[in-house]
Amino acid sequence: MTPSQSTLHGPIATNRSRIAIASGFLLLIGVLLFWGLDNYALWDDEALNALGAKGVLETGDTTILVDHGRNIVLYADGLLSVNLHDRSTPPLPAYITAISFHLFGQTSLTARLPFAIMGLLTVAALLWCAIKNTNSRAFIVTLGIALACNVSLLLYLRQSRYYAATCFFSVLVVLLYIYRDRRRLYVWLLPLASIGLFFSNYMNFMALFIAMLADYVFFEHRHRKIPLRDWLICLVPIIVVCGLACLVWNPYKTELGTSVVSRNTIWDRIMLFFWFCRDINACEFVSYGAIIAIFGVGIWKKDTIILRGILAIVIYMIFVVAVMPQARAMTSVGDVRYIMPIIPLLIWLSARVITILSKNCAPFAMILALVAFTTNVFNGGMFTKSGVASTPIKFVKELKNSPEDPYRKTSNWINENLKTNATAWVLPRHMVFPLLFHSPQLTYAWQVPYPPVAKQYENLPRPFYKGLELPDYIICFGPSIIEVAKFIQKNRLPYAHIQTVDVFWKDLHRPELFWRSFESIKNYNRNVEAVYVLKRVHSGPLPASRPLK
Repeated sequence: MTPSQSTLHGPIATNRSRIAIASGFLLLIGVLLFWGLDNYALWDDEALNALGAKGVLETGDTTILVDHGRNIVLYADGLLSVNLHDRSTPPLPAYITAISFHLFGQTSLTARLPFAIMGLLTVAALLWCAIKNTNSRAFIVTLGIALACNVSLLLYLRQSRYYAATCFFSVLVVLLYIYRDRRRLYVWLLPLASIGLFFSNYMNFMALFIAMLADYVFFEHRHRKIPLRDWLICLVPIIVVCGLACLVWNPYKTELGTSVVSRNTIWDRIMLFFWFCRDINACEFVSYGAIIAIFGVGIWKKDTIILRGILAIVIYMIFVVAVMPQARAMTSVGDVRYIMPIIPLLIWLSARVITILSKNCAPFAMILALVAFTTNVFNGGMFTKSGVASTPIKFVKELKNSPEDPYRKTSNWINENLKTNATAWVLPRHMVFPLLFHSPQLTYAWQVPYPPVAKQYENLPRPFYKGLELPDYIICFGPSIIEVAKFIQKNRLPYAHIQTVDVFWKDLHRPELFWRSFESIKNYNRNVEAVYVLKRVHSGPLPASRPLK
């Protein structure tokens, strides 16, 4: 999101120099977005999107049966599913990925490629807005540094997930809202961008429109009222198309909407809001120092743009916390990915504040920007165990020398050593999805509880049901080997350990900085922190007369 049109007064840069500066930053950010897209295997949420795309290619719909029915993609015992189709997840990311797969084949690179392109378009839109709205060289330089050095934004825009699409359409919707009175075309494009946002993420769509409505009520209508005709042009297509979509893809028709969202109390949601405020600093969406400066300068200067941005961010976060599916009891951090579309607005406001504080002096603004955006000084890095550091430098080093990835190393071993159509049980259960994508020749067993909890899961192939047939292999990531060993001993199952994949088991290439490592984990316990493959050593009936538990 970006604030409305404004001009920062000061030394004027020519249009050519502003374009040159912005183009240089766009090129740099493009390199950072596309460099090493294939360095890692897809992690579990990315794999869910890619597997949804496979279902689209095979059936035209977001089915949870893939590989022509030989495998099932069952998230959390079917939390998202109705009649063996994903009816909770907004479908656009899966369809975008399916197009990429159709054109270029099915790899982690092609899964991420369309989203990196959308990420680059997002950055281009922000820089274009800066060129159009200010003659200040200091602001454009500061904005460029902030965009290039915000590693959280870069990481989210590189994922095969809804993040880049949501961010792109959010920025596009706000720009069309800002420029709607320039050309009639902008008014017609606004509902198209809004529908794209809705099909990318329902929650971010609603949060953005509530924030925009608040902006219109408190600020915009005073000098630029929207005519009734424009309201109709915008709202009628959105209501009709999105309403029809809700008849098919609707989380409140699934267990996700009917049970998970309702788990939190009001107090839980208040605490989640404060976790968000804490963790946007931890994940370097913005620093505590920048937050204080944004509020301080906005009030001190009575800067309308900053005040509008603050209002939008607060309302956006309150709405997301009110409806998001994160259960507070199951975690100790905020799921900041749900509010990642506010990163561009946070960057814009931070760049504006630095430009104001530097009195529009480009060299001074550049120095402030480099300290603020290339280090964690204003995030309080000196008070953490790791100390003052530079996340952008860590990120570039990672691109040059990527850490080991447990999914890729394990799938490579599977592809080289295990037979097609063999069955495998993967633990923890969410770690099955990357293997489903990268090693699809196996049938991944024991994903469906038995007896089935819903009619849609009846009459599936027997290997899918947990406890009915022993799988040929068990693949354990990390400490899950302890529980599996107890399970095997308790039920006297015929399994033998055949391989330890020597890699730290946890996927540390997620975009959230508090879950990411920019270096390989070398010092770990090979007995419980690697990846383990167990093989069924002889055939025969199950030792128990009823399904194993």
